[in-house]
Amino acid sequence: MRIGIVTPFSPEIFTASLNPDELCSAALPSVQSLIHSFLKNGHFVRVFTYTSINKTYKTPNLEVFSIPAGLFGFKLQLLGLTPLFHLKALVEKNSADLDVLHAQWSYETAIAAMSQCHRMPVFHTIRDWAPFIYNFMPKGRDKMYWFIRKQLARKVLGNPKIYTIANSKYTHDLIKKDYGYDAPIIPNSIKDDYILKTDRKPPLGCNILCVTTNFDQRKNVGMLIEAFSEFLKLKPEAKLTVITKYQDESTVKNWKSKGLLKNVRILVHIDHKLLIDYYDQASFFVTPSKEETFGNTVIESLSRQVPVIGGQSSGAIPWVLDYGRYGYLFDANSRDSLLQAMLQVCNHPEEAKRKALEGYQHVKDAFSEQAIYLKHIKLYQEHVKR
Repeated sequence: MRIGIVTPFSPEIFTASLNPDELCSAALPSVQSLIHSFLKNGHFVRVFTYTSINKTYKTPNLEVFSIPAGLFGFKLQLLGLTPLFHLKALVEKNSADLDVLHAQWSYETAIAAMSQCHRMPVFHTIRDWAPFIYNFMPKGRDKMYWFIRKQLARKVLGNPKIYTIANSKYTHDLIKKDYGYDAPIIPNSIKDDYILKTDRKPPLGCNILCVTTNFDQRKNVGMLIEAFSEFLKLKPEAKLTVITKYQDESTVKNWKSKGLLKNVRILVHIDHKLLIDYYDQASFFVTPSKEETFGNTVIESLSRQVPVIGGQSSGAIPWVLDYGRYGYLFDANSRDSLLQAMLQVCNHPEEAKRKALEGYQHVKDAFSEQAIYLKHIKLYQEHVKR
């Protein structure tokens, strides 16, 4: 099958050799895994993206077409509309020989892909929920940016010609509530080489890990920092490592001024492949987010047999953890609730190990590269045959 993928990438993905692993390393891990699975199973993949450069890369089974993201000037960059028009033209020009087209996210990538609904089946996967994120944004540039994202998503989700895929029951239920239709659920996947192949060796001490995108209110890292400060009074040997993609220096300074960073290590821009070492060093993992449409870090933790703590009402998190079967749930609005969950994991290591091992098996069965690949191909084939 000849598959088109419309997705954001970053400039550093490109290499002279066009090695598929290196090519996709800057994409969302689940998108990387999906592209890798298509290639591994003998399909042709063409990626449409936008970066700081304007080039085309080709190998026999993988092509990448990119347009520069800065074509429309500063004002449109602020609104997140910079790549939309040129990305749409790029897709229109280079899609005639494809069997299906699949956009990742519901914004400019999906708008660009929709132009091909008359030619072939077009899909898009929801990977975040714009109205929820918009409500967390302070006034100003970010608020305007997510207001525009809301409008783009509404146009895509309201179009019956593009096939929507939910990446969790949570997003499925949001679509059903707001748009009235049942979208198929195909979860995010994890690359096979991320999954631990042997029994886990528990680390010494009490090492807590959090991996997050940023420190905004939705990600709720501040509450974890506060809960850990209390946890430290009871477990003075404990250590917390927070790995983030974007660090807010003023927030970190505020935590430091309050004396909240004792035994806390904050790391920025750790390559995704290197995260395995941090998972393996962790006694348990905490995702303090108030909302996630899936929770890749949860399945990454479980794939390394690491016990997980997540919010009981935090979007898809409880669904991924099977409502507590594969991990521990807490009230994401309560510091004390998180503290009690952390103590529960620490004080009941055998129970935590059992939950993590059950979660590990569930990840292998439900979220492996091959399992999610088969779900996509089955859905594609159903629509190609129509």
